[in-house]
Amino acid sequence: MGNISSKNYQLSDKEKTAIRVKVAKIIGFLPRHAKKSADMSVNVERAVKGAKKINAEIILKVPGKKDLVAKANSERMIDAFELAENKIKRQIHRYKDETKRRPNILRRLLRKR
Repeated sequence: MGNISSKNYQLSDKEKTAIRVKVAKIIGFLPRHAKKSADMSVNVERAVKGAKKINAEIILKVPGKKDLVAKANSERMIDAFELAENKIKRQIHRYKDETKRRPNILRRLLRKR
């Protein structure tokens, strides 16, 4: 599914579990062909030790396109992750629209009946 890493911030087991559940949901939004080869990594960091803002970054590697990346920051780790999650969902929606196979309308119109 991917890896979860943190820098200058200690993730609790409860936070790791919440992230894993949300990552599984995010991967569920992908089309079938992309689910098999998708790889996701989550980075949580505090820019400077003692700082209040926490940065969350989600990197999703999908076939046929450069990586989808979403970054967000907030004072609470789960809030920062949820903001990044919403951003990556919008990018996945755009990715699905770009890769959707649409029938050739012109061919259908010109087809003999």
